[in-house]
Amino acid sequence: GVIGINIYLQSSIKVVEVVEYAKSGVKFKYPKNWQETPVIDKLTRIIPKNTISSSLTPEFSITIDELFQSETLGDYTKFSIQQIEALGKNAKIIKSGQIQLAETQGYQVVYQFRDNVHKVNFQEMQVWIVNGKKAYILTYRAEDKSYPEFAKTVEETIIKSFKLEKYRSEQSTNSIW
Repeated sequence: GVIGINIYLQSSIKVVEVVEYAKSGVKFKYPKNWQETPVIDKLTRIIPKNTISSSLTPEFSITIDELFQSETLGDYTKFSIQQIEALGKNAKIIKSGQIQLAETQGYQVVYQFRDNVHKVNFQEMQVWIVNGKKAYILTYRAEDKSYPEFAKTVEETIIKSFKLEKYRSEQSTNSIW
């Protein structure tokens, strides 16, 4: 209806002020009203400012999966979807398909899962790309009820701007022999 169009127009006109992240061979832009928070097991974790950092905070994070051998996006996707399905009845895939990042094709899965520890339903968007022996996993996760609030921002601003630094690509690591 007309209301839907109106809301869409308003949200697409709003310009998001961004900060650029460029470390460890990856580059992306994220909203100025988000902040990086220290994290041990991930490359980075970014959360909206003015939110109390807890396991329930909406967050965007990046992890790097070191692979035993070079894999195609298709192989890695098959493996990753099996991992999600292995969560059993606690997880349900809502959306799955290819997605365009800044310079490369990736794969996106959105799924809901139940955190039985906190008794909360989460929704998670995972996007991954494969480069040689590394898979880069971009994850946006939030409680079901707060997921929609930042999902579009994460997808349009962060994921669409994500790219690997050129010097990290395969061509530059070939030896001269």
